[in-house]
Amino acid sequence: MPIIMSNVKRLIIGFLITTTSMVFGQSQKIEFEHLTMANGLSSDIINCFLKDAEGFLWIGTENGLNKFDGYTFKIYKNFPQDSASLKDDDVTTLLQDKHGNIWVGTKGGLVQYIPEKDAFQTNNLVPLYEITSLYEDKKGNIYTSCADSLYQMGYDKTNKLILTRKIWIGTDIFNFESNGTSPYLWIHTNALSQYDPENGKLSKPLTTPMNISANHILYRDSKGWLWISRNEGIDILSPITGNYMNDSPQLKPHNNFSLTGVVGICEDEKNQMWIVSVDKGLSIIDHQRKKYDAVRHNPGNPYSINTHQLKCIYKDNSGVIWVGSQNEGINKYDPNRQNFKDQASEINAHGQRANRSVKSIYQDNEGFYWIGTDYGLNKTDSNFHILKTFRNDPANKASISVGGIVSLAEDNTSNFWVGSWGGSLNKLNRTTNTFKHYNSTETDNSTSLLANDCIMDIAVDKHNNVWLALINGYLERMDAKTKKIEHFNLGSFWFADLLIDKDMIWCANEKGLVRFDMNSKKFQLFTGKDFKQAWRRVYALAKDKNNTFWLATSHGLVHVDPKKKKSEVFNVTHGLLSDLILTLQIDKNGMIWVSSDKGITKFNPLTHQCFNYEKNDGVKI
Repeated sequence: MPIIMSNVKRLIIGFLITTTSMVFGQSQKIEFEHLTMANGLSSDIINCFLKDAEGFLWIGTENGLNKFDGYTFKIYKNFPQDSASLKDDDVTTLLQDKHGNIWVGTKGGLVQYIPEKDAFQTNNLVPLYEITSLYEDKKGNIYTSCADSLYQMGYDKTNKLILTRKIWIGTDIFNFESNGTSPYLWIHTNALSQYDPENGKLSKPLTTPMNISANHILYRDSKGWLWISRNEGIDILSPITGNYMNDSPQLKPHNNFSLTGVVGICEDEKNQMWIVSVDKGLSIIDHQRKKYDAVRHNPGNPYSINTHQLKCIYKDNSGVIWVGSQNEGINKYDPNRQNFKDQASEINAHGQRANRSVKSIYQDNEGFYWIGTDYGLNKTDSNFHILKTFRNDPANKASISVGGIVSLAEDNTSNFWVGSWGGSLNKLNRTTNTFKHYNSTETDNSTSLLANDCIMDIAVDKHNNVWLALINGYLERMDAKTKKIEHFNLGSFWFADLLIDKDMIWCANEKGLVRFDMNSKKFQLFTGKDFKQAWRRVYALAKDKNNTFWLATSHGLVHVDPKKKKSEVFNVTHGLLSDLILTLQIDKNGMIWVSSDKGITKFNPLTHQCFNYEKNDGVKI
């Protein structure tokens, strides 16, 4: 048996494994991906994040602005001789306004990104000083601060940005935040004040339970509570009572826990607060339940947060949380990322490796799973508990044939068909648990001989005829009534997969994609050359809701529209783990799951995004 064909049938997607999302708690692991200068970042000192409407992540560092597409970084820096370059390499804050414009605050001033030119334009409405904050309110007013003044800007009727107000505050402005449904804006300086955008008036500073100088973080959570960091803790202002809830004792369940040096706050999808500190790492707080988790760096765990010295935190619109550090780059936590869990423990724990080597899986009309291995056939319930095992017994001619079970199918009269590698075609009588064999050497004169005994795939058409894909290029048709076998030599060494589409059979084989007309008995071969591309060897195929095909090939994942004669190839340059794609499935949401020699990828056919799962995610390769 060719090695590559063994891999095709061995790497099955998503049937013996299910996915489980991580949840928070002291006993749960929170795993991070890490992005550093080794991955292409311009600096490991991270100041701020922004995910734009196109899905790009912008990362402000102390040495350049980075645009991240999920795979590679594009770096923007200042070049004194180029007025269209970044104003300063130290990027302090980022904002995308309601018009889609991206604003970049730097230590040398404010610039706007011009996507048509992939360049920057200096905003001369504010001085070319350090920009400490950027904010846009519900009415589209844009606020920025530099030095000790507040600048309020807005778009006129021609969509030109104009300066509408400048207010001298007299002290550094750390942050802005909305005041819920109120038109006022919170301004965080050394104290907390309210600002009226209509008349430019600033309220007197609010009294706080901590008369200590402020740090610089202001965050409004989903319930309207205002979180205010200070040098010695956090104030939480209630939107209902207008009173503060101090961080003691509610946020201090342990004596060694203290919310000092806070430099970033965000709220996750579970309404828990993620708080990062300059030297104490990450804390996850559920202040309603008076619980917290201390997430700390573990040198022995490559998936832990990679440092205690953190600088910023940001949650994007997909729920992914990005944590920037002071010297170790980025920690990425994706709550939607799923780990694979072994659900077929009875099979995988079997003492003989041959029984654990899964070659095929099929769910029948009654909901039972049938799992073919090198050691025989297992029938299981929906929880993969073994109900019955079928193995070859040389003394019993009615037992299953020898050879790995590589293909399974069910016809509309409840016959169950089992194809083996080198053994024969088996028809199971599910009442007596006995098998009838169809092979290339023996016949009872009521049927025909097969061309060979390596049954790579089985498909049943609407007339209940059984179609077989064999090695040596044979496509075989067993008549539903007479059981006579008709041979079609399609001129390939092997077939890997069959798909019946009305009166056509699509076959994956070593030369490409074959379309066989069941009426005319003629076939046509499609290869990459027909689309001026390189793909050829096809291991598996699937049809999507648009009646186009997706192919697992030796050159990547291929999307083919035979009617329009269009083809598109996706490979490692698009984010796949490998160009060698061995099999694939399309789920109910239209996502394409592919397995390769390096792991499993969920591919979004609309956005072309790849979500990769490897050994550390529980994938057994």
